[in-house]
Amino acid sequence: METRVCRCLVLLFLLAGIGCGSSKPKVVAEADPVPPPLMEGPTVSSGVESATVLGSIDLEDEFSSTKGRNMRAREIVLSPGGEIAVHRHDSRPSIAYIISGRVVERRKDGGTQVRRAGDVVLETNGLVHWWKNEGTENAHVVVVDIITDDFEGIP
Repeated sequence: METRVCRCLVLLFLLAGIGCGSSKPKVVAEADPVPPPLMEGPTVSSGVESATVLGSIDLEDEFSSTKGRNMRAREIVLSPGGEIAVHRHDSRPSIAYIISGRVVERRKDGGTQVRRAGDVVLETNGLVHWWKNEGTENAHVVVVDIITDDFEGIP
């Protein structure tokens, strides 16, 4: 049931036409990667075909207690062999929906999951992880997250 709700939310944001962006920003900022002692994995993202902001909502206009926060939707295209560098989610919850392809997610707690088309990934406060496309085709992932106005990490 939770997965179905998450899919509906992601689709709702996309269908609502919450704005489109065409920039091709970095997926993880140079200052964002977690130091190697925290978790082994790539420190620089590679093979990211694109990371397009699909839209953003200033949550200050939506809720009085979310001043300075925005909800955004992005599509990330990760080529075969491409990696999203190790990063942490501190006060930046997100929901990732795998549209197509396959990625392997490795978490600091030792968990490893193969994520395939149709899967929903909940990324909550404190999560440390990284992703790699170990498949043979591009992986397309829609990510909806909440960021602060001054966030400089993931695009």
